[in-house]
Amino acid sequence: MIAAQRDSRGWYAIEGMPTADVINSLRQVGHIDKLSLTKAPLITVKVAKLLRSLPSVEWLWLWCDVTRAAVSQVVRLPGLVSLDLLNVRKPGRLSGFERATSLRTLRANLSLEEDDLIAIAKAPRLQELGAQGSDLTPKALDALLSLPELGALDLEGTALNDEMARLIAQSATIHSLDLGATKLTVQGLKFLTSMKQLRSLDLWATSLREPDLELLRAFPHLEYVSVGGYAGADSLDAAYLVSLFASLPSLQRVWLDGVTIDQAQVSELERRLASVRVTSMEPA
Repeated sequence: MIAAQRDSRGWYAIEGMPTADVINSLRQVGHIDKLSLTKAPLITVKVAKLLRSLPSVEWLWLWCDVTRAAVSQVVRLPGLVSLDLLNVRKPGRLSGFERATSLRTLRANLSLEEDDLIAIAKAPRLQELGAQGSDLTPKALDALLSLPELGALDLEGTALNDEMARLIAQSATIHSLDLGATKLTVQGLKFLTSMKQLRSLDLWATSLREPDLELLRAFPHLEYVSVGGYAGADSLDAAYLVSLFASLPSLQRVWLDGVTIDQAQVSELERRLASVRVTSMEPA
C-alpha cells in the first residue's frame, strides 16, 4: 500500500503514484519541510493538482517523470522555495512561474528546452538554477540573466560558448558558475574575470590548460574550483595545480576529477585547504 513515510528529520517520502488518500493524510500535517516523490511512472496535471492542495511545502523533490503541464501547476504550490525535477516531458508548456513568488531554487537538469528556460526566467525571486544539459541559446540565456536575484547558475553540458560567457560576465549578482563540459575557452574565462564577486567556479572538462588557469588569480573571493576532464583525456599537471591552488588566498575547496595526482600531492592540498575531492570519470 502506498503511504507517505516520515523520516527522523521530519521529511516525507512517497514511493509510487500518490493517491488522493495519501495527499489527504499529508494535508493534516500542515506545513511540510521536504516532500519527495519517487518510483511514480508519470506525474500528471491530476496529481499536480492534488499536490497543490497541500497547505505548504518548502522543498519538493520529484524524482520521476513529470509533464510540463504538471510542473506549471506544481510551481504554484504554497510556500514552495526549492523544486527538484528529474525529467520534464510533454505534453504542455511550462507556465505560471510569474506566480511562483516564493521559489528560490530550481534544479531540472538534462531536460529543459529553450522555451522552458524562458518560462522559468519569469520566476521573480529565483536565486539558483540547475540546468545541466539544457538547450541553452542566446535568447534563453538573455532571459535568465534578467533575473534580478540570480546567484548560482549550473550550465554544465550545455552549448555555452565564449560569447555567452561574455554575457554572463555582465552579471553583478551571480557568485557561483558551473560551466563544465561546455565550449568555454580561455577567451571566455578572460571575460569572466570581471566578475570579482565570483566565489565558486566549475571548469571541469573544458579546453582550458595550465597557462589559462593563471586567470583564476583574478578572482579575489574564489572559494571553490573544479577542474579536470574525462578519463583518457590529457591530465592537467598536478604539481602545477597544487602550486596554483596554494597561491589563491580565498580558496577553501577543490574538486579534481580526472587529474592524475599522487597521494603526496593530495596530502599537500589537504594541509592547505578545508576540502579536497579527487575522483575519476569514465570516458564520454
